[in-house]
Amino acid sequence: AAELRRGLLAAGLPADRETVAGLHTEAHDQVIRRELEDSLRADLVELGLPMTELPLLPDGVDRAGLAALADALRRAD
Repeated sequence: AAELRRGLLAAGLPADRETVAGLHTEAHDQVIRRELEDSLRADLVELGLPMTELPLLPDGVDRAGLAALADALRRAD
């Protein structure tokens, strides 16, 4: 949390207790989510079934994002 606060201050962003605590909680939750995803991905690989990894859509799901997902699925066939 202290490192997060220092980083926020260095970037000129709010670094009050509530903001730091909220971001710290979100970061912690993201780590747990990533570990769970990695564990589940490993379980699926063990099954030896075909698997397609779809690209991340950093800009959210819009028409272009759906087209990118469709293209990835077509290439997987």
